[in-house]
Amino acid sequence: MSPVEKSGGHAVVLGGELAREINAEHRAFIGTLRKTVEHGIRAGELLMEAKSQCEHGGWLPWLEANFDGAHRTAQEYMRLYNHRDEIRANTRDSAHLSASGALRELAGPSGPEPFLEVLDYVRREQRRLIKGAEEHLAFDNAKREEKAAKIVEEEERHPGRKGKTLSPLEQHMEGALDAMAGAARATIMGSEAALKGLDAIHAMWNLGDPGDPRRSSAAGRLREYLIRLSWEDMWGEDVGHGERYRMATWEARARLEEIVQDPATKRELELHMEMSTVTTDLTDTERTLLEAVGPDLVREVERAWEEDKDYELIMRRMETFTRPCDVPPQRELGAYTRRLTEEQMRRTFADLRRTGELAEALDVASAELVKD
Repeated sequence: MSPVEKSGGHAVVLGGELAREINAEHRAFIGTLRKTVEHGIRAGELLMEAKSQCEHGGWLPWLEANFDGAHRTAQEYMRLYNHRDEIRANTRDSAHLSASGALRELAGPSGPEPFLEVLDYVRREQRRLIKGAEEHLAFDNAKREEKAAKIVEEEERHPGRKGKTLSPLEQHMEGALDAMAGAARATIMGSEAALKGLDAIHAMWNLGDPGDPRRSSAAGRLREYLIRLSWEDMWGEDVGHGERYRMATWEARARLEEIVQDPATKRELELHMEMSTVTTDLTDTERTLLEAVGPDLVREVERAWEEDKDYELIMRRMETFTRPCDVPPQRELGAYTRRLTEEQMRRTFADLRRTGELAEALDVASAELVKD
């Protein structure tokens, strides 16, 4: 496929001269031993100009077709340009400022590091699990003490009377209460262990530099803790994190699958219904169809999004820095190594999802399951 076809025609609209100049600055930036931030700032300025000329939805295709670097590199160049005055003001000689130094200068203005943002979220949710379980145990203990006090009072009022025998239903209820109390204690123990594990992950992350295997391991293990939250119910709730939104979108697409006749559309629906770590939002086409045949399902998806929004957004944040190669061996690593190239294994989940390569891998996996 030619660059013009690949970019949907946007390369023709903008011409090749701007792309050549951007790439010239990019090569100058990475080709010197002492990388100067001024080249990065200039590249960012040119990229911003190109982005402003792209039609809606045309920026990423144009970038993929015309820019020699990675999408993340382009973002960093534009960050350098957007904060150029602050960077220059905070340095004595910006002409000799390293790229890594410039990006560290941006750490404050750009918000918390994604890894730390996800880590803080998981810690906060584990503490919520502990608090909910402790509140349940406190309520359970109070009810048991109240019941014990009534038994003592009854014995004092009627000495020698034989205690009341529990009916089968009451015995069943007592067993259920004991089971819930046991589950609450197990939750507290599990979440306390998780908090210790998260401390170890944080320490591992701090020991490594970008590209260090320790950071890869830390990212993969943090991803596991975040995914586990979708399996763990909050006390007082009957579903795990993200499950309402996941199920609402699944049910909406299942309704569409019943009425859609086009094979390609049906296959797209099936792909979107695949259970992955990040729920695929309804597309504009899906919403339009649903508004006609099941508007109540659209409203349910919207309600579920509001309830699960924090978890869904942090899941997407997590995918900006985790890669298939970071996944622990006991999880999906084997599946990814069989279906993704070595180059794909080292790209972020967010990038693979954006380009559709992750969906293609899931499609292959589904076909293999059907075949087996």
